[in-house]
Amino acid sequence: MKWISTLLLTLSIFASVLTIRPARAEAPLPPEKPAAAQNLASNEALPPILLKIAFCESGNRQFDSTGRVLHGRVNPEDIGRFQINLPAHAAEAATLGLDLQTWQGNTEFAAWLYRKEGTAPWIYSRSCWTTR
Repeated sequence: MKWISTLLLTLSIFASVLTIRPARAEAPLPPEKPAAAQNLASNEALPPILLKIAFCESGNRQFDSTGRVLHGRVNPEDIGRFQINLPAHAAEAATLGLDLQTWQGNTEFAAWLYRKEGTAPWIYSRSCWTTR
């Protein structure tokens, strides 16, 4: 009889450790994060046209001389290496889990945007990157 009590006590302890939690409704998965397996901080993974665009848009710089994120001269709402327009793309970047304020996030978003829309988002600097 004592072994039954010991068994029940052991099972109750074990059950409390392995408490079954109610299932949570899972949020839908965000769209695939661009180049999740690649480190796009390295230029090797980028299409050559995007490197040209980065040089034309920002001199291939994410930050200005004071260490702040580079903002566009013509449109201050364009930021970073690829001069991503915040009003147009910030929400989408956030959905993808990308921070446009960082080199990595700005670069990954630019690669994703390029796969989605080609060079259209950078049409205003076209005269620069088509001649390089």
